Amino acid sequence: MDRAVSGARAPAAGAAFAPRADLPEPYEPPLRAAGVDLALDANEGSPSEALASLLDGLAGEGARAEGAWTEAVLELARRYPDARVLEGALARRFGLAPGSSLACCGSDDALSRALRAFARPGSKALVLEPGFAMFRVHAKLAGAEASSVPWPEGTDFPLEAVAEALRDEPGIGALCVASPANPTGAAVTEEAFDALAALCRGRLLVADGAYAEFARFDIRAAAARLIRSGRDDVVALGTFSKAYGLAGLRVGYALAAPSTIGALRAAGLPYPVGGLAAAIALEALGNEAALARSVAFAREARGRILSSLAAAGAKVRPSEANFVFARFRDARGFASALAGRGIAVRTWPAGSELADAARVGCPPDAASLARLEAAIAAAGGFA
Repeated sequence: MDRAVSGARAPAAGAAFAPRADLPEPYEPPLRAAGVDLALDANEGSPSEALASLLDGLAGEGARAEGAWTEAVLELARRYPDARVLEGALARRFGLAPGSSLACCGSDDALSRALRAFARPGSKALVLEPGFAMFRVHAKLAGAEASSVPWPEGTDFPLEAVAEALRDEPGIGALCVASPANPTGAAVTEEAFDALAALCRGRLLVADGAYAEFARFDIRAAAARLIRSGRDDVVALGTFSKAYGLAGLRVGYALAAPSTIGALRAAGLPYPVGGLAAAIALEALGNEAALARSVAFAREARGRILSSLAAAGAKVRPSEANFVFARFRDARGFASALAGRGIAVRTWPAGSELADAARVGCPPDAASLARLEAAIAAAGGFA
């Protein structure tokens, strides 16, 4: 035996190896019934025209073009990615200076970075309920405690309640607001957002615009206006998963002052977006006509879904996202009836505040929308 090894002192005993006791529950993708082929439980958008056009070009331009395309894709896969062109395009889209955007692995990654960078351990992050569950998850992982203000569906944004919480609860260092909100589809007005931003000066304000393309008021654009005015405590989140139909590529982004973007870069892993994903997202960003068609279809679909649910007796409220939230006499029975027709919708566990609710996403095409309408009519007894 090596003398150095044999003579080495045993390391001091430490704590038993175990994960942190305060870890949140791991995220689990929706569990869908056998036979489901129309998944409307995750709010994905319509198929991406940008990606489809690239694939059509590959198929239709002959072997020479195919070889060039294959070579370009292989080169993107071989090299470490560089998302600076996409980030520059995003900054210009929102009228921001260079260095004011960060491409991320979905807007979840952007949210996580913002809270890790600016939510001090032991502080509080204020969220709205019901709301996006990952606000609480990433606050906890950043060492902060989530505190909530109710925002029931069908009501205006609770500005006074938020102001009271910011005034009376010590230690609130961040406020996370999504507009439109998930799962209700409720949206903040521009006036309420500006008042909220004034209240949050000196605290991190996360403006989550994952569904902003479908709404009348774009919370990302309003946040960008504040960033241009010199606010370094505002971070806007966006994604290519919804309106652009690229959820599988996991491309999101943050908008903020350059100094804040620098902190977000430091708060996460390098190379968060793959090169091919960034190239496709850039193509999608430049195709404004395709985006307009996607948004127009989703808005038409949500109106028809809302009417179908109301006709079936469900309690519905207007939505500004690409889904409709409704209350039922038997939400799980309704979801089961749709699953029997191959359609998945989102429900929540028995005993939760959302146990009598379902969220129905907009289908990706007209044929699927007609199929959904027929399924809702056939399942009306659960409303």
